[in-house]
Amino acid sequence: MTTARLARATTAVLGTLALLTACSQGGTDDTKTVTVVASTSLWGDLAQAVVAGHDGVTVSSVISGTQDDPHEYEPSARDLASVRDADIAVANGAGYDTWFSEAAGDDTELVSALPADDDGTNPHVWFDLDTTSHLADHLAVALHARDDAIPDRATEVTRRIDELKTRAAQLPAGAALLTEPVAADLIEGTPLRNVTPEGYAHATLAEAEPSAADIDAARRLIEDGTVTVLVTNRQSESPAAAQLTKAAEARGVRIVNVNETPDEGQDYFGYVGAVLDGLAGR
Repeated sequence: MTTARLARATTAVLGTLALLTACSQGGTDDTKTVTVVASTSLWGDLAQAVVAGHDGVTVSSVISGTQDDPHEYEPSARDLASVRDADIAVANGAGYDTWFSEAAGDDTELVSALPADDDGTNPHVWFDLDTTSHLADHLAVALHARDDAIPDRATEVTRRIDELKTRAAQLPAGAALLTEPVAADLIEGTPLRNVTPEGYAHATLAEAEPSAADIDAARRLIEDGTVTVLVTNRQSESPAAAQLTKAAEARGVRIVNVNETPDEGQDYFGYVGAVLDGLAGR
């Protein structure tokens, strides 16, 4: 992760923080349930892992499963109310879930991987494992303030993330072409090079259709044998992605699909682990 990305990883607090009144058994009010709401199940899974083994905390996610494209999600009144009424709201930031951050109530503590505004940063920040670890620790601090039985460091979560970092560093050498930049942060700095043409990558990051020239440049990398793996996102497939997928199939290039949310029943660690297995050819 770049220094700039780390500097932007933050905990944003909206309004006045209402701390729980200390009482018996660890200084918590056991009649009060701490409610945590996450924008997507990825962040909800991470929150669930942070509070594992501790009662008195409920975790829910607004977007789960692969049927919805988070970029285009239209929240319901019920969704907005759940965020407004939460004690802690866990957001992605970087323009990915702006509606979620804006819905947080005055007494809701917003814990966000990146600031809410879209500044051109790759918003698929859950694949930046340093930022994810950073968010887990910030979430632990926020939870500890309300229930001091919960440690103020997410030690077990960061240990499991470190295991994912080790696996990423051991990816076999190769060349990946990404139809969308979903897994770009996971691949960065590994032996698997991201060879996506710059123009194509910039267009997809801006959620725009690449130009014909950019698509041709990407297709040539497939047809000349440069690309060893094509990384797709069937959850949000564009016409350009469909063209490149067809070219990869014709050339016999391995295709790894990476959705933006886990399948039902799959948690964050299983999701990232499965992506790493796919990239490694397992």
